[in-house]
Amino acid sequence: MAKIVTTQQIQQKLKEDFARKYRRFASYVGAGELWDSLMDTVADPVLLGHYQFCNDVMGIPPARVHFMVWGQRLGQLNREEKQALGAFWGFVFKEALGYTDQQSVSCVIGGLKTASRYTRLDSPPLICGDGADGLGKAAV
Repeated sequence: MAKIVTTQQIQQKLKEDFARKYRRFASYVGAGELWDSLMDTVADPVLLGHYQFCNDVMGIPPARVHFMVWGQRLGQLNREEKQALGAFWGFVFKEALGYTDQQSVSCVIGGLKTASRYTRLDSPPLICGDGADGLGKAAV
């Protein structure tokens, strides 16, 4: 059976560890449209499940999917913001979801040239919302 990861667990891990692990991007935590769009995404198990599907099945990096979903709201990102975006998705997929490897792929969107897609040897986790029963709504 696949491991279950809740959106609350992902958000908690981001809150506790992202700024410590990626000190260079600590100023983005809780500040601005980019961070808000990222946190809105990880709070929604269905949307995050689509990011996971695009990564796992279609080979589309989460950073590219993020631009496709949020690009109009975010506009053009500067170099530092693009790197923060990549660090965020690396943290989510590797630290919170347990993916073990990454591969840089061509990704021409929103000023990005390359982005990482994430891989793992075992089955990917099931992402669930945070219902009262602790299971909530699963992204399938």
